[in-house]
Amino acid sequence: MEACPTGALIFGEYDKIKNIAKKRKAEILNPEFGLKPHVYYIGLPKKFIAGTEVSPKMDEALENVKVTLPRAPTGKKITTKTNNYRDFEFENLETAKRYSVLVEKAGSHPKNIEGVHRDKDVYLGEIPLSPK
Repeated sequence: MEACPTGALIFGEYDKIKNIAKKRKAEILNPEFGLKPHVYYIGLPKKFIAGTEVSPKMDEALENVKVTLPRAPTGKKITTKTNNYRDFEFENLETAKRYSVLVEKAGSHPKNIEGVHRDKDVYLGEIPLSPK
C-alpha cells in the first residue's frame, strides 16, 4: 500500500484516516448485515431500475422513448431515454421505499408502473406500449 502511486489504498488507524474516508465518501459493503468491518470502499455501485420498452410496430424508432421516475426520493423527477435497443436504466439510486416509473412515447398511451421497491436491483422486463 505504501507503493500505491494513486493513493487508492490507504492503511492505518481509523482515527487517523477517518477524515480521508469521510471526504472520499467511503462506505462499507452490505451495511444491512450489521457487521463492524475494517474495510471501506469508494464508488460502490448503487441500486438500479431498468427495463425494455416494446412496441407493436417494430419499424418505429428504437430509441429515445422518455422514461421518468416522477417520485424520486430527492423530490425531483429523474428522466432518461431508451437506447437503440429500447433499453433504459436508472443507475446509482439511493434506497427508498417505492418508486413509480412512467414510460412515454409519442403516439402511444403512457405506461405507469407503481410501487417499484428499491431494496434491491430491479429489472422490470419488457414494457409494452399500446398505440393511441
